[in-house]
Amino acid sequence: MKSSTHKRIVLAGFGCAAALAVLVVAALLSVPHFDSESLAKPSRYSAGHAAAALDSLRTETLPALDGMRHDDRYVLRPRPRPRPSPGPSPRPLPRSGRDGAVAAVHVWRDPEIALERVPYGDTAPLGSAERRQWMATAQWAQVDSLLEAATRPWGQVSDVLAALDSSADPFLPVLDPIPVLSAGRALLARGRWDVEHGRPADADSVVRAAITVGRHLQDDLALPHVVLGARIEREAVQMLAAVYHNAGRFAQRDRADAYLARVDSNLAALRHGLSQIRAAGALADNTAALVGWARHDALPLAVRRELILAVAFGWAYSDPETRGGPADGRKEALAQLAGANLPAELEGIVRRGTAAFGYNLLRRLAVAWRYKTT
Repeated sequence: MKSSTHKRIVLAGFGCAAALAVLVVAALLSVPHFDSESLAKPSRYSAGHAAAALDSLRTETLPALDGMRHDDRYVLRPRPRPRPSPGPSPRPLPRSGRDGAVAAVHVWRDPEIALERVPYGDTAPLGSAERRQWMATAQWAQVDSLLEAATRPWGQVSDVLAALDSSADPFLPVLDPIPVLSAGRALLARGRWDVEHGRPADADSVVRAAITVGRHLQDDLALPHVVLGARIEREAVQMLAAVYHNAGRFAQRDRADAYLARVDSNLAALRHGLSQIRAAGALADNTAALVGWARHDALPLAVRRELILAVAFGWAYSDPETRGGPADGRKEALAQLAGANLPAELEGIVRRGTAAFGYNLLRRLAVAWRYKTT
């Protein structure tokens, strides 16, 4: 082959590749943005990173979590259960017929929406692809199911998942954040649809249902679920403030704006807490401080649980402890929580963490993988 012919073929190949790259980039840019709550989880934390995380927890994050406040005026109250009729006792309803958490988990694990990435479209320009994609979800059947779930009493979402997954280890199964956020945003799309079709009372109920779902998730034991719940609550309050503003209900808008500022603060503290607690737990020298905070009753139970997990299993982020076994300082710190009259959900982690201190390398590696992936 002539050299000039070879050059033409090579240049043509590069031209096709460049054109393909441009098309791929353009396609990616045209996809509506979706931001989930999945955290980047490093395989290890340095001692410096762990020390900085502990300092941030002490000075900023835990004081903010200790002061978390909500506004119960926006939460839907569960419908009272009907009184039993006289005569033979009726057959008890299945758990899924009573518990909103069970119904919500069925929505969040529905294969039909498992891969959907619904953006928060209320702030998107009218007529934009993002707005259209969001509004197209307003009539999802899953929205009706989630609306119904919001009016029921709720148990712990983590308990429902543990029962479904037959899980008994200390690392609770956690929801995939993508369908949870997508379903919450579809619920808000229904509220916007109601506003646009002259149904303000229905829209108000729908947005309050989203706030209620978010609040229920924030009562969960798994801190990742609490973060998700705060995210759903934040988006719902943001939309509520916009609805009040557009309707000229400025006093209610101002109240919703004040609530939004509070929810923003809660969400930031929870996000920072989840990442900083895990980072701080990688250093055995930090565990005494973590134990002291875990005893603090005013902190959310999920935060206290995450602190104890970091003491018991934070060695997973330390190469020396993973290879050679947990450090003595970590063992001594966790021992301080034995018999400390902790809630039962926390006592179980202390027992399992103490047992894991005696595992061999192979079992430690398996436990480390579980801790890092939950």
